[in-house]
Amino acid sequence: MTAHILVVDDEPDLKRFIELVFKKKIKANEYQFTFALNGKDALEILRNSPHINMVLTDINMPEMDGITLLKEIRALNSIIKPVIISAYGDMANIRSAMNQGAFDFLTKPINLRDLEITVNKTLQEVAFTRQAHHDREQFVAIERELDIAHQLQLSMMPNLPRDFGPFSLEGQILLSSQVGGDFWDLIELNDEEALLVVGDSSGHGLASALIMSALRHSLQALATQIKDYRDFVEPLNEIMYREFKTKARYATMVFVHLKRNCPTIRYLRAGHELILHRRANCFQPEEWRGGLPVGLFPKRTEDEWVEITLHPGDELFFYTDGIIDGLPNKTRKMMPLLEDTSNIKEMLERQAFFSYLAAEHQWTNIDDATLLMLHYQG
Repeated sequence: MTAHILVVDDEPDLKRFIELVFKKKIKANEYQFTFALNGKDALEILRNSPHINMVLTDINMPEMDGITLLKEIRALNSIIKPVIISAYGDMANIRSAMNQGAFDFLTKPINLRDLEITVNKTLQEVAFTRQAHHDREQFVAIERELDIAHQLQLSMMPNLPRDFGPFSLEGQILLSSQVGGDFWDLIELNDEEALLVVGDSSGHGLASALIMSALRHSLQALATQIKDYRDFVEPLNEIMYREFKTKARYATMVFVHLKRNCPTIRYLRAGHELILHRRANCFQPEEWRGGLPVGLFPKRTEDEWVEITLHPGDELFFYTDGIIDGLPNKTRKMMPLLEDTSNIKEMLERQAFFSYLAAEHQWTNIDDATLLMLHYQG
């Protein structure tokens, strides 16, 4: 790739000197030089030649001096690296030029070796700066796309709170990056039945969000074909395994079957965190039965659905591991944490649960975190 260098000096001898010093590189088309006699002409050339990488300019010139040209270059193109030429010992002008954005300087009479080293070093800096600008533009573009993906992901989540017959659902989801893998949905199978689904995709960030997106689309497609809640898990597992074909891509999930006029619910814990059941402000013994995560293996072993008959006022808590992982002491269990927390419902209504964890328990958002509370009103 040819480096384009603009030389600005009112002494014609410099042009001949430059062409002699860089004769081989000019012939090999590695360097291409353009010459101007003053800053005014140089500025016109720069405005019409965006490909110029470097400017080698004298300070003392007619019509527009080098210091003024440096100011104009800085306003015109921040990538161009100017190098000034000044009389030996003229430190006042050199200092002023460096303050105005000069990358380096040469002194007269110009030393051939010093010139070659300075030009090479300056062009390397230009290449580095161009790459940095390119990387930043790409980063900004990715950030913009991730922000769009974030908005789309949020729009895919059902609004909270959500009611279904005597059941009400409150919750808060906090992603660790712009996109993530925690999700939930309430799929109404018919007028009387619904399937509450809570999930946590493996991995972090974009990879996790892709799994979440595939799961949601698969669930919605299956909902148009399947009416029995027990028939969701096996085809969903097959779809996930077929789509990703790796043990590193799976999701832990909870499936909860609800009926409008029935206090009895049935749930399947597919490799997910324990479901916590609170009655009259006391947590019930933990139920460990469940099954494998979704998409981990091509076929599932026998899944065991757990049946619970709720009393009016009972609450079920569903959460993801981002809550425990973000605590300073990861060995802490979720049940004692909730027991220590008053007014959970109010915190979830105000979307303030994770702010409370951060303030009171030094919790950090290192992974997607979800807390949902299902309340049976009776």
